[in-house]
Amino acid sequence: MTLAQVKTLDCSLQLAAQPQQEREFLRANLWNCHTYEPDIVHPGTTIATLEEVLELVKCYGDEGVTINLETKLSPTAPNETLSVDTYITDLIPILQKHGFESRTSIQSFDWRTLVGIHAAYPEVTIVALLDETTVVPDETNMTYPWLENSVYPWLGGVDLDAFSGDWVAAAHSIGASILSPNHGTGNASDATVNTPDYVPFTTKDVVDRAHGLGMQVIPWTVDAEVTISKLLDDGVDAIISNYPERVMYVGRQRGLSVGRARNPSKPECLVNASA
Repeated sequence: MTLAQVKTLDCSLQLAAQPQQEREFLRANLWNCHTYEPDIVHPGTTIATLEEVLELVKCYGDEGVTINLETKLSPTAPNETLSVDTYITDLIPILQKHGFESRTSIQSFDWRTLVGIHAAYPEVTIVALLDETTVVPDETNMTYPWLENSVYPWLGGVDLDAFSGDWVAAAHSIGASILSPNHGTGNASDATVNTPDYVPFTTKDVVDRAHGLGMQVIPWTVDAEVTISKLLDDGVDAIISNYPERVMYVGRQRGLSVGRARNPSKPECLVNASA
């Protein structure tokens, strides 16, 4: 799709599958009913460009807000996305233009972008995304002439065998400050620690080894309170979730300081950023 086509999509529609249930959860567990604000919908909202998002954040004036960007591409399907070089050469200058390079981390499953960005902009935080499918030899046994290493196509030329299979050390070798693994595997995408056949991928051993190398550990995508609790026991530094309010709830139950004060809504910022 072209940018013009993308801009015709309406993002102001309320998703029907989850919001009401989550609102009730929030009312019951996180906020006093008198202070809780329901979800706010802004009619006419379209998918924003990166620059529009940065301008939106800047308009709110909260310098404590940070940005986590993921480069979306596949090393085995180079014709489906922008090129690796485009991400490496074009992304950081946009952040610099708006003064966000020190407030942004770049994450990717395709470590080629991380390696390239770290080489060109070593001051930018890079995050090594991975799961059980990206740290094993490619099952197709295909050769990809455009890659340095076709055996481990997702690892940006890193030969995992040189690290005796230790993907924690491999991530550290490319300059990653943050390790972001899948929380675990099971028989469904929404598997939890209580799901039959669930196998933890982020473990206390992984966390301890990463911390020993100076990296933070932020697993994804953790939606069940029981799994959130298990990962906090493991010592993770943060958690990626579709339901951050659940993470805050579990954290507060443990006496942790979580979340940030909510900024008042500024519809004019959304309008200006989308102009």
